[in-house]
Amino acid sequence: MERTGKGGVYLGVGPDQNFTYIVSLRPQMAFIVDIRRQNLLLHLLYKALIERARDRVAFVSGLFSRPPPPGIGRDADAMKLMTAFTSSPPSDALFEKNLRDVIARLTEHHHFALTSDDIAQLTSTYTAFFKGGPDIQYTIRAGPSLRFPTWAELVQETDADGQAHGYLASEERFRALREMQERNLIVPIVGDFAGDRALPAIGRYIEEHGARLAAFYVSNVEMYLFQDPTGGAWHRFYGHLAALPVDARSVVIRSFNLGRPAPTGPVRIQLATVLDPVEELLHEVDAGRVGTYADVVAR
Repeated sequence: MERTGKGGVYLGVGPDQNFTYIVSLRPQMAFIVDIRRQNLLLHLLYKALIERARDRVAFVSGLFSRPPPPGIGRDADAMKLMTAFTSSPPSDALFEKNLRDVIARLTEHHHFALTSDDIAQLTSTYTAFFKGGPDIQYTIRAGPSLRFPTWAELVQETDADGQAHGYLASEERFRALREMQERNLIVPIVGDFAGDRALPAIGRYIEEHGARLAAFYVSNVEMYLFQDPTGGAWHRFYGHLAALPVDARSVVIRSFNLGRPAPTGPVRIQLATVLDPVEELLHEVDAGRVGTYADVVAR
């Protein structure tokens, strides 16, 4: 990813894994497109908390409403940061104050027209972080017994060489993220990858500003598009992708399940994350060599 070069425009989907990609790529602007309005509200929550935090300690303190642990310096790595906050007790008073500050920042400072339902949903999301703490993790209510990593585990992850690239890996990376949030350059949008509004509008915006697509983190959304019984969803998505301004450096970031269940105990998700050059992908689509999700994953 870092070899694709700095600049350009980043597109993504889902929650805060996008931040790690953003601080690695340092794009001119980022759009987070998700069909769930709750994801937009989650990103507005993150935006308010990041903007009001002077450093990583203040951000984690705000996210989980836990007082900053004594003795944690600004040079602490993510492991030390998480170890310290895991043992710091949550504060009801801090939660209430933070929630008021977040809502005020979004509605009074930024003048976002949040509805009462939006505020209720944002409050519910923030309460989940407060109650779950750094050990909060994704769960599937109905389905197989799956063990997903905790938030604290995720932010400590490194690459295969042991190098940390997360947005909380260093103060420098967090500052880069904070600067983009303060300049309103990370824009969450409610949109359908196969719809006729979100991606075409973003494409026009990018083109009007003389920019290019640097990277598009699609996660595993393509899998759902190929499940459309009409077969139209994935065709429309790749049509939107083809309309975006790209060059030879533009990549799709894709994740998919390797399907390797553990022999005993809870199934551990085995995900692979790969890069796919956009121009090469579109060439294969045009040539008729992509017709199923298996064709995409095989790339």
